[in-house]
Amino acid sequence: MKNIMLLLLMGGMAALLPAQTPCDNRCLNFDGKDDYVQLTKSPVQGNVNFTIEGWFRSADNDGLSDCPGGNFERIIGCGGSRLEIGECAGKFGIFSTPIGYVSSGITTGDGKWHYFALTKDGDAIRVFLDGNMVLAHNLPTGTAFSLDNTFRIGRWAGGGTSPENWQGDIDEIRIWDTALPETTLWANNTCKLSGKEAGLLAYYNFDQGVPAGNNTTSKNILTDLSIANNTGTLYGFALTGSLSNWICSGASVGAFCNDPAKDSPLLVSPENMSTFRLGGPPLPNFSWKWNGVQPGPGTYRLEVFRYEKDAPRLIFGQAVAGTSATPTKVFGTKPLVAGIYEWRVTDTISGRQSPSSFFTLIPASCGSITYTIKLDCKDWTSNGLPVYNVTFTLTNTPTSGTAGCKATYSSFLVPFGGGTISGISPSLPKDVLPNSSQTFTFTFIPATLTQTNITVLCNGIWDDGNGNTVNFPAIAALPPCICKDCKEGGILAAVSTVTPGTAPGVFNLSGNVTTTMPGPITAVEFQVQSVTFSATPTSCSKGVTSVESSGVFMNPASAINGSPALIFFNETISTGAPPTNNNVAKDIKWIGNLPANSTVPFNLTLGLPAPLPGLNADCCKMKYRVCIKATIWYSSPTGQGACRACSVVFCKDLP
Repeated sequence: MKNIMLLLLMGGMAALLPAQTPCDNRCLNFDGKDDYVQLTKSPVQGNVNFTIEGWFRSADNDGLSDCPGGNFERIIGCGGSRLEIGECAGKFGIFSTPIGYVSSGITTGDGKWHYFALTKDGDAIRVFLDGNMVLAHNLPTGTAFSLDNTFRIGRWAGGGTSPENWQGDIDEIRIWDTALPETTLWANNTCKLSGKEAGLLAYYNFDQGVPAGNNTTSKNILTDLSIANNTGTLYGFALTGSLSNWICSGASVGAFCNDPAKDSPLLVSPENMSTFRLGGPPLPNFSWKWNGVQPGPGTYRLEVFRYEKDAPRLIFGQAVAGTSATPTKVFGTKPLVAGIYEWRVTDTISGRQSPSSFFTLIPASCGSITYTIKLDCKDWTSNGLPVYNVTFTLTNTPTSGTAGCKATYSSFLVPFGGGTISGISPSLPKDVLPNSSQTFTFTFIPATLTQTNITVLCNGIWDDGNGNTVNFPAIAALPPCICKDCKEGGILAAVSTVTPGTAPGVFNLSGNVTTTMPGPITAVEFQVQSVTFSATPTSCSKGVTSVESSGVFMNPASAINGSPALIFFNETISTGAPPTNNNVAKDIKWIGNLPANSTVPFNLTLGLPAPLPGLNADCCKMKYRVCIKATIWYSSPTGQGACRACSVVFCKDLP
């Protein structure tokens, strides 16, 4: 979720201003010392085809030339078969256990932005840089190449010292489940994704945080915009200032891929969500340009609307020669009126219309209003739309040197982005006092499943004796709400048989997971939630002595739906380092296809704390209680368009 904090300089009418340096495209700056991002799981599981692509800018100036020699700075660092992408001595290269270190010989340590992509297609590894294939290698025939373990951005998976950590900026990291052809790479590397593209395993657009602002309290998570929701955790970042923080990006990434605004007019000024104070600097000319391939000589119709309460009223709609119009042409010579304005341009030959832009005219200020919006997924409607709980906070800060005045809000509406809000608490009208904050909560349902933003038009009035309004549009991105927990009774997991293993502390649990989900089952996942134990006498066991005895599933004895072909998400939390045994995990998953309302058998082999070596198990009596979370992933019924998951936690006393 992206929390949005924007400063609204208010008089009669509020306007939207960024809290710090404004920019649509942001990135993450790495200081080369201890900054890195670690993903929750590696997006690439098993010996499969894949593509990793992204943008980077190097700021390396250490002057080291021994390559790799501990001087290879990683953009990407993956465990398992070790795949690393980065730069050494100012030149782009890669490292992998089957291949070793290979330099492209191309200088990227020039302070400029560069695009890279690496594809694996069978045994073929191909590396691309700035529109050209620069490396091509084939793995030895039959090589099991896997990136199942730790996946990091800015550091190699095994750790890292200062010369090996990335110094510079990183943006737009994308990971796919196939080797993308060159034509696709070049077609999409300069445009943004929606996160819902087929085959997308992970997508990090880095458009988070306040650029070069103070992000120390809320922006230490890198959001995955794909449906996998595989977030990354930031380590070492200062998250304040222009280094080691979220900053504006210089990567050549613009509009969304397959943008409906392409090959249509593009509005230039007044900029979208800009603000102008009456009596201050004059409103700029209305100007626009063509975005893409223009079908012929441009003849345009300019339309300008002013919002009165929640409804736009057309105040100008005429054909305009050229690509600009003065404010006098639009408004005439009468004094400008404070309010929220919308404008757009239509090409009269092709009929292509620009997206709308908004600006606000405000009178003398009574104070300023800041707002935050927090959205959490709550549920799904019967027709497949997500339901969000919204926490909306307004803060009233008086103009410097004044006592300020209260702002009274009478309504919250959604005229721009669509959808419905309900259950506003506390009820409106409600005052926001000077030097105070007021928090509202309500429920929001978007108009469509593809809607990406919530826009709330806040209508209020200053208590300034002049009746000046304090209206503004509050905007926030909708967080992914693809999956939800099932309702009670939708899933049941039960252990029918417990069999001790051949080694102390090992148990085989057999049983079934049954579900009444309406769609076909696509995956079953088990996670160890908790393990408690007692020993008699208590001194005969030290508890967890290794990863294998920490309460983990063991391979190959474990099976789901009769299949031992499971994904083991290796445990790293207890050690803080990559696992030494890839056959144990607290989280395992089977992927397949079963009809709805299925019963899925399981046989789970658990490793638990055991008596100390040398002690007779008959003299050291151990009792355990294990709690496991079972998750059923299933496809939605036709027409709902969302993948969902149902979970239940079941516990078992052993032996």
